[in-house]
Amino acid sequence: MRQLAQLFKALADPTRLRIVNLLLEGSLCVCEMETILGLPQPLLSRHLAYLRGAGIVLDKRRGARVQYSLVPDHELLEPLRSCLRQVLLTQDVCREDLRRRAELPGVCCPGGASEALVTANIPIRGGKSHENQGPHV
Repeated sequence: MRQLAQLFKALADPTRLRIVNLLLEGSLCVCEMETILGLPQPLLSRHLAYLRGAGIVLDKRRGARVQYSLVPDHELLEPLRSCLRQVLLTQDVCREDLRRRAELPGVCCPGGASEALVTANIPIRGGKSHENQGPHV
């Protein structure tokens, strides 16, 4: 029962739900999430650490890049995946996050950043734009 409570506690935050929404579609690095969500890297890293601590997210280092993904076949999360996906898609912000994810050029981080990512002009809350000044470590 304790693990189940920990899972729901980890999901009880809007930013963490947005991260889970993105990771339901596959792995990402923190700089991709930063671009998609329009949130600072330190904030995202804290939320990712919380999700890792709850046993929901895995991190896998690839050189200087760390890929984050949901734990495959997680005993408690797996049965909730389709429900989470369905419920999160009712939220405008989650649908918009997935739209931005689909528009990512697919390359990030130093040594591999594409011009499209470096100069991305991503709309965020309230219709304002967030000018990405380049990849962040």
